[in-house]
Amino acid sequence: MSARSKDLISATLISAGIVCAADVYMAATSGAFHDYWQDWFDNSLWFNSTNAISQAEAAMTEDQGDVLLVSPGEHVISTNLDWTKGNTHLIGAAAHSHRSQKVTIRPAGAAVTDLVTMNATGCVFAGFRLLNAAVTASTACVRTFVSTSRSIGGIVRNVFLHGPEDDTVNDATGGWRMIDHSGKGMLYEDCQIGYAYPMAGEPASPDNYPTFLYLQKSIFNDSKWRNCVFVGEFKNSAHAPIIVEYAPANAVYWTFHNCQFINLGSTACAQGIISNLGGANAAFTGSKNCMFFDSDCAFYGVTDVCAALNESYIAFPSAGPVSTGAAPNVFIGLAQNPDHTS
Repeated sequence: MSARSKDLISATLISAGIVCAADVYMAATSGAFHDYWQDWFDNSLWFNSTNAISQAEAAMTEDQGDVLLVSPGEHVISTNLDWTKGNTHLIGAAAHSHRSQKVTIRPAGAAVTDLVTMNATGCVFAGFRLLNAAVTASTACVRTFVSTSRSIGGIVRNVFLHGPEDDTVNDATGGWRMIDHSGKGMLYEDCQIGYAYPMAGEPASPDNYPTFLYLQKSIFNDSKWRNCVFVGEFKNSAHAPIIVEYAPANAVYWTFHNCQFINLGSTACAQGIISNLGGANAAFTGSKNCMFFDSDCAFYGVTDVCAALNESYIAFPSAGPVSTGAAPNVFIGLAQNPDHTS
């Protein structure tokens, strides 16, 4: 790629949080973007086959600062995309907002159980939609985005995680866990996460109950969510916006800044945060879970934020208003470790 090409692309990379890029690859679908930009890239950096994203990731060099730009259009993932190279980045080549969806990545079939996994240190994902949704997508794809314990210092910015939007997927066993998080020191920023259809059916295992955010144990997990909106409709009291592993390892805490957790159209969602033991009233154990919400965070459409047994692990500022009407309630700025229903 020429120096001029990198200069033209640099604004996209800077907005995604990438200060310095080495080789810039492109995964492109057919269309105007493909036809115009192909001549700007060396053949070794240009991928336009069905599995272009997977092939380009395999060609990148770890810790060099390589970037894979993904063109506007729909990109199909035939097998789990496991991103394993540190300091390499996946960026959508389109306008960035919390609803970025011009660049779409979706599963192809039953071989895809986890759509995209961040499994390396210092990676940035930004400016695309993960669409675990279409009728032609996999009904076996239980987890849309996964961060493993190797995901240290990763950034997920301006990403739209879009769950089932039709009954074929909604009533199957897939598409339930939008974010499965074990990463450390990660930042999720300006993202939208949610389901397009009501979560009425459910898989047999409580571990796969639908949720926006599934928090798993990982030693010294200090991740942060900022300016994120979580929206969907849960039609079962065992479902929840956040499900937490009940007894994580030491030094585990998560912070939320200006994040809204919204259950629309249903009064069946009992609590906003539950344990993965499989019940809305199950207690966390070991005094090792801590979640902190600032006064700009809210839970809407839930009867309570959490079970009384878990209130000592979930903290809000002490000076905010609390709605006390019938569900759906808006809980915002709750006192620290309160009885949330009084």
